[in-house]
Amino acid sequence: MNFVNLLSILESKNNLSDELFKSYLKHQNIKIKHNEVEDLLKLVARLTKESKNINIFDGYYIGYTIPQISKEFDLLKITENSVVNIELKSEAGEEKIKKQLIRNKYYLEILGKDYIYNITYQSNEDKFYILNGKELNELEILDLIKILVEYPLVSDLDLLFNPSEFLVSPFNSTDKFMKMNIF
Repeated sequence: MNFVNLLSILESKNNLSDELFKSYLKHQNIKIKHNEVEDLLKLVARLTKESKNINIFDGYYIGYTIPQISKEFDLLKITENSVVNIELKSEAGEEKIKKQLIRNKYYLEILGKDYIYNITYQSNEDKFYILNGKELNELEILDLIKILVEYPLVSDLDLLFNPSEFLVSPFNSTDKFMKMNIF
């Protein structure tokens, strides 16, 4: 899976027929639901309105799924020392958002990055939420933009996510199994 520029997704959606846009997504190996495309367009529009730095739109994996585990992330941006996960929601309660971000944190911690930013964009309310420890807080758009500026990017997620880190047997690795959070 290759990373993409979010502005190119927006341009493709706005300038291609639905059939060609679906073909474009398939060619890019992007698996995204129709409602998530709409949420993504709202996110890009909001970021474009607030920032003139076009670098914040580079380097995203859209709809990445960890092999063999089927854990999916809406948007991932991975840099040398951080990972930014943005989940796209049109509607969701804060408790549901928090639960998903805590689960995502578990998988993303395996990457060993210094900073993990777990964020949800709720498009109907045009709000951002971030997980701080186990607490869910609102995030201001300008703070999100500061996070998104960080560079350089990592190119191959499948090399970072090793399924054997998650597929732990209580028989072969009892100590590791006992220490794990299981979802």
